[in-house]
Amino acid sequence: MTSVAPGRPVLLYDCGVPEADALSNFDITRPHIARIYDYWLGGKDNFEVDREAAELALAATPTIVHCVPDKDDRARSSPT
Repeated sequence: MTSVAPGRPVLLYDCGVPEADALSNFDITRPHIARIYDYWLGGKDNFEVDREAAELALAATPTIVHCVPDKDDRARSSPT
């Protein structure tokens, strides 16, 4: 049986380590810039809310995607 410290929120998955609990309960109902960036790069680690935010940002600032480096550019510029 796990006891919860007073004032500590009850989480969906509570392993008793605050840092781990925070990581295991990230919010996929709100967009996150890392997942928006992933979407712009053509990645798969994003959610519908991130894709919607990415498209809204693109509609507001059409040149924004030109600021995002291409995957091939990053591969060529990375040290081997």
